[in-house]
Amino acid sequence: EGATEVKATGRIQPDDLRLDLENIAARVSVASGKNPDALPARVRAVIERYRLGGTIDIQGTARVPLRRIAESTYQATLQVNEGAGILARSDTLIDKVNLAFAIDSAPMPADAELAGDSGPPTTRPATAPSTRPPARFPPLHVRLLPCGGRCGESTLALDEGEFWLDPSRGAWKLVRFAGLLRGLEDLGTEGHNDKLERVVDRLQLRGQLAFTAAASGPTVIPPGQTARDVVRYEVLAFPDKFAFRPRRWPLPIEAISGGSIRAEKGVVHLTALAAQYGGDRLLLKSARIPLPAPISDLWALETRLENIDGTLTCFQPNPPYPR
Repeated sequence: EGATEVKATGRIQPDDLRLDLENIAARVSVASGKNPDALPARVRAVIERYRLGGTIDIQGTARVPLRRIAESTYQATLQVNEGAGILARSDTLIDKVNLAFAIDSAPMPADAELAGDSGPPTTRPATAPSTRPPARFPPLHVRLLPCGGRCGESTLALDEGEFWLDPSRGAWKLVRFAGLLRGLEDLGTEGHNDKLERVVDRLQLRGQLAFTAAASGPTVIPPGQTARDVVRYEVLAFPDKFAFRPRRWPLPIEAISGGSIRAEKGVVHLTALAAQYGGDRLLLKSARIPLPAPISDLWALETRLENIDGTLTCFQPNPPYPR
């Protein structure tokens, strides 16, 4: 059943009005329908909504000037064991999740570039206003340690990742978020998500994908703009024996390997990919796919490929192609 344990040792410096936490240790066990009343009502509601489960262990130290909270410093480790939950806006259950984070109050590096920047480093995000009110909270810096999870019988291994949320700069940044998704054909099995299982069967997904991602943006979206306008991102995927069936194609495109798939600035770039369709061989030097808004329309609408440079080698008997 759900349970909460918190232990802390520390002292208050009355002259400076400063709280020094020399050690804080907490364990929270959550399970849908079995959560302790000690948790706030909003937290319990989130747990029920996303069917969260697992055990969370936190251990760390902190130094908190009570008059100047934004100048607080802290460091901690956070571990999630046997975690589970459903993804937002879907019934997709992720379980067997084991995560490990190192957390501290280090600010975003002054020379940190935003995702996709090709020019010289900048000391301030291009999307941030020139003036802003003083920060109310200290920076948040999170390092993801090697961990993983499962969806159906598919496995997700995360190698690394680093994230900053810096109120003083009005910006956030994600770098080197990398991992490997194996067994795409097994997504949604064992009754985890019938809808996802139907999507996998319709697209005939197979194989595995290694990926790495980076992103950055302002903490507050400027008036008149959307996240699509101000968030910079780059996602790289490296398929290995990957397969999928495009909309209205009789057969799947299989054995996709060898090159990369890069998404940035609303466009997907395909580079140096080899594949097979039926008995025919595809060699794609380059192509681009404009991403629609919203992104969910990518599969609902016709997918448009532009600037195609490649070769198709046909063999007898010819496989059926779309008309």
